[in-house]
Amino acid sequence: DWSNIQWKYQSDSNVDPSRPWIIGHRGSGVKSTDSEADVDNKLIGNTISAIKAAIDEKVDWIEIDIRKSKDNKLVVFHDSNVAAKTSFDFDESRRSDLTGEVPNLTLDELKGLTLNVESNEKILTLDEVFASSEIPSSEIQWIFDIKASGMKEQVSDWLTKNNIPIDQLILFGDYEVLEEFKGSDYPMGYTTLWAKSRKEMLFNPSEMFDRCDELECEIMVVPIIFVTRTLVESASKRGIEVWCYDSNDIRDLKYATGCGVKGVIGDYPEKMMNAFRDLE
Repeated sequence: DWSNIQWKYQSDSNVDPSRPWIIGHRGSGVKSTDSEADVDNKLIGNTISAIKAAIDEKVDWIEIDIRKSKDNKLVVFHDSNVAAKTSFDFDESRRSDLTGEVPNLTLDELKGLTLNVESNEKILTLDEVFASSEIPSSEIQWIFDIKASGMKEQVSDWLTKNNIPIDQLILFGDYEVLEEFKGSDYPMGYTTLWAKSRKEMLFNPSEMFDRCDELECEIMVVPIIFVTRTLVESASKRGIEVWCYDSNDIRDLKYATGCGVKGVIGDYPEKMMNAFRDLE
């Protein structure tokens, strides 16, 4: 069962199978951000330093975001627009007709930007993450959060080329994204987005279950506010695990654990790992 796999280098760490998986959001997303940034722009992650931090914190899985450039290169970046979190110049963009949208920028244009992080890092390609000597990629359990539709061909080709084991990767995405990946050999997690789904899903969880069934997803990823014991138990009866995000508070970890959530995605994974040790 893929869900019981632990990192090879953690095999002696005696991870308690009763606790939820701790997933580093964009690596350890807050670790490498500009301390002076406002709250909305503080979380960047998806950098070598953020991924290394998550490895050092011994999280169970590392989640990174995947987008496609104008010239069909896979890049690791969360936002649909680069303006808020890079050196992108609005004045220059008006002169060059660039909008800042990732799919409208070539890889060279994206690589010409500097991320707003303390270590002055660049936007990474997916190839660079897996080629980095600083990241033992073959020893890591990865989550690829596919951020837009229309990427199946590039992602599938990349996975085949790099021979990523099925038990080493989960694909996350919203309904429109995962609809394209239906039938994938890799396990998938249907992500219920708060902004899109709070009205129709919060009070109608059967819709989430139906979408998971339709997409053949083994995981349902929901905001912590959606989590109840009833939701988790109902999902379990249908063979679906519930994972949650927006969960950086120790009280949330306790609550999610009590409800039976199997995975918690957090921006401060070290804090969350320590919190679970405090619960022992």
